[in-house]
Amino acid sequence: PTAHIANMSGTTPATAPAGQKRPTRQRVYAIDWLRMYDVFIVVMGHCIRFLDDKESDVKLTGAGENTYLNVIMLFGNMWVMPLFFFLAGAAANLSISSRTKMGSYFVKRVLRIGIPFVGGFLLAVLPYAFITRDYLDCNETGVSDEDMSDIPPVFFAYFFKNCFGKHGFKWLWFLALLALMTGMHLPIIFFLKRSILTDSPAIRSALHKQIMICGFLYMLGWGLFCSLAVPLLSFLNVGGLILYFTVTFGHVYISKFRTQDSSYVLLLLCMMSTHLFVQAEDKTTSSALNKWLFIIISYINMFLSGFLISLYETHFATFFTRSRGYLVLSLFNFALFPLLAPVYEGSADYTFVNGGVYATYPDQEMRVLYGAGCYTWVLFIYAFARKFLNHQFNELAYNYFTRSTLPIYIIHPTIQYGLAIYWYIPYGSNYPSGITFTTMCGMSFAMCFAFYTLIDVTPFRVLVGLSGPSPLFPEGLFKPSPLFRDGVKFCKPWCGM
Repeated sequence: PTAHIANMSGTTPATAPAGQKRPTRQRVYAIDWLRMYDVFIVVMGHCIRFLDDKESDVKLTGAGENTYLNVIMLFGNMWVMPLFFFLAGAAANLSISSRTKMGSYFVKRVLRIGIPFVGGFLLAVLPYAFITRDYLDCNETGVSDEDMSDIPPVFFAYFFKNCFGKHGFKWLWFLALLALMTGMHLPIIFFLKRSILTDSPAIRSALHKQIMICGFLYMLGWGLFCSLAVPLLSFLNVGGLILYFTVTFGHVYISKFRTQDSSYVLLLLCMMSTHLFVQAEDKTTSSALNKWLFIIISYINMFLSGFLISLYETHFATFFTRSRGYLVLSLFNFALFPLLAPVYEGSADYTFVNGGVYATYPDQEMRVLYGAGCYTWVLFIYAFARKFLNHQFNELAYNYFTRSTLPIYIIHPTIQYGLAIYWYIPYGSNYPSGITFTTMCGMSFAMCFAFYTLIDVTPFRVLVGLSGPSPLFPEGLFKPSPLFRDGVKFCKPWCGM
């Protein structure tokens, strides 16, 4: 898996650049474990999509009848994808050191995201399209096309001509959006990190000026871009302005008052207010551009929140310990449950935006409450993992499971749609929805891990974001495995689970 390196204060070697200190390095395992758990929840959530009361390409018998699955989907959707972007921001901070060049960093990120994006399209999206050919709506009528050919060359010719715009990349939108927001914010994240790493007051002062200039330019750019779709004083526009002001001018303020806990509380409240402002905007009847603006700024907020919280992690950890932050977040999150009861009970009002990329409600109060739950649950989950999961636990288990994150994310929908169409529709129509969900989860995980394990011993592993030898079969599929040579260690002590 990617080595996440935390930049902590340390001694300055002779080779360090003038005015800067080279930090000591500490591996942060919590980010890798959280990514793995988050992907597991995404897999289970996509199993629910076949059975909940929301629109999707394929529905199974009993869809919408199990209220428990509807509620689980609503709760999970609150924080699952925001957590992905939050972790991406935290990892971005940890991957930048005083010697990292912005250009080379950008190229590496593009390759790291772009190759799995293209590989996922070839290995997962195209097979998905062929599997679901009788269920695809390519003509914008709300029903599937009837003239889909069963001959692959004929079908794919039709698909690229008529369906690519709507079904071209499906769940790979996450990788595309992550690459976009990383590229858009390179100046901000590099200036922020360098202002923390430097020991020179003069360099830090110059970087602060550059950060404030960036803040002004990003605020101006966001306001002009938003004006294409929404009024200037809309919640969406105001939320974006608060975000960029907080990330840039707020960082300069904290640099001068970093010993005060109130500074970090104020930072978190401002970042959270961005999420609440954006959630307050009505997306159910707005234009496609407005919906994508909402989606982009929501996830940018989570990305930059992860970056800032990782950047100030020592100070936040001290504040949490001194002020019982875990208890406060826990009480707040659980207090939201009764307030959100009308949302969960009326799950039919819950609307997916842009095919499930984000979710919203017709009622503004419910949108704001849901947004508060989203932000605080992400903070609570990260804080919990950072404290209790920041260990390798078991080297083989860590390497195998955390390395599986991207391959499983890429392939799991294709496997699930194959199971739905070739097994559950013809043979499982009499299964209760709970049995369908449980068995589909089990088979999805088994087949996803089989795919990951097999492709990891071939040169094609690069197409799903893997490099280097397989943890289980470093010398080849038919060579002795460390799993058997060193003994079965997956349950000792508890492999991070």
